[in-house]
Amino acid sequence: MAGPIGFGMWQQRCQEMCREVVKSHAILHLNNLGELLEVGKASRGEQSVGSFLRPWIARGEVLAFAECASEQVSATVPLRRGHTRETQETRIQF
Repeated sequence: MAGPIGFGMWQQRCQEMCREVVKSHAILHLNNLGELLEVGKASRGEQSVGSFLRPWIARGEVLAFAECASEQVSATVPLRRGHTRETQETRIQF
């Protein structure tokens, strides 16, 4: 999502990406789930990339996986609250 600088630009790029993921039946790797909840927030709004993607994932249109360190799990609750059907936690310990 590099490049968007104006208000609403990252949302537009995310929407285009989601449409392409749906069209190509791809699986979206979201990297760090904890950070995803903060990226995109601005002083004018509280929408993060994670909250933008949530409806796409909830409807089953976008299949995604993300990584999250055990100490960051509590920060992901706002993304997962009330939507246990759309999230599944798998713990991998090294």
